[in-house]
Amino acid sequence: MQIINLERQQIMKATQKFFVFIFSIVNFQLAISQVQNNGVIYIGDNGVFHLDSGTFFLGNLPATSTTTRTEIFHGVFSFGATALANNASETHFIDGYVKTATTAPFVFPIGQLGVYAPAKVIPSTNLGVEAAYYKQNPSTIGTTLDASVIALSTNEYWDISGVNAIVSLSWRSSSNLAAIAPSVDDIIISGYHNALSKWVEIPSTIDTPSFFSGNNSTLDTGSITSVSSVNLSDYSAFTLASKTSLRNKDFDLNQVSAYINNQVFYIKASTGILGVDFFDIAGRKIGSYRTNGVLDFNAPFIHAEGIYMTKITLDNGSTVNYKLINKN
Repeated sequence: MQIINLERQQIMKATQKFFVFIFSIVNFQLAISQVQNNGVIYIGDNGVFHLDSGTFFLGNLPATSTTTRTEIFHGVFSFGATALANNASETHFIDGYVKTATTAPFVFPIGQLGVYAPAKVIPSTNLGVEAAYYKQNPSTIGTTLDASVIALSTNEYWDISGVNAIVSLSWRSSSNLAAIAPSVDDIIISGYHNALSKWVEIPSTIDTPSFFSGNNSTLDTGSITSVSSVNLSDYSAFTLASKTSLRNKDFDLNQVSAYINNQVFYIKASTGILGVDFFDIAGRKIGSYRTNGVLDFNAPFIHAEGIYMTKITLDNGSTVNYKLINKN
């Protein structure tokens, strides 16, 4: 009798486990997978973290969520049509690739190496736009400039791909736009055109106010937006650039001219010249001279053909920046 009862107990326990298992399968669709919001997420190659709706808070800790940056197989933080990100800042953003599937304005909460550098898009369809920020010299993408582009940022670019979209880029003090443009009105968006193999101008306008800072755009902080929708598939990357010769607001007052001829660099100025520094297109210093306030200066310039930049320091405390083209 005891043996029979023991067998019944074993059968009942097995049956209970079976029904619990069946119940778990039936109710699997009701399960909710939870991720700590305000926390840090890492997304590896071929990985996708998708937030279908609601708001993802990027955290209050001095840390960033990260995706891999492998060219084809990078991880992606994906936002659905109504999903948003909140609380992004210099100390917490997404370091890597973010994707949106909306036709509404969307701000990518992206950055790298301690720089929060948001970009905004208004996609033409909800099939998706993806973006990442690179705190690197855009010359790593290409160095050839179209005639419409005088100088590129040497600090940063954005990888933005997907459906056609209106594009907005932001800048901050670390962008150092004063090194490439005399005023904020000279800033443009430039894209590296795949078919043309060069950086070209994307028609754009300065934002007032900036979507980034909320204040009027200046050379220190601001944003700029393309005039119309951009065919993102035509471009490898986007950056900030200048449409005007590299000179500052003192150019007309100082009446400085500079040029290269037969491997000699010449400067003429109405104000005394104290120093001259030369840089290649990647922003590396390749030469430096100090003078005692002369009005005419020349020096050998034995470098390869290409585009160079010079910073001329004058004795009234101002500087003049020039783009130079060297043809041997």
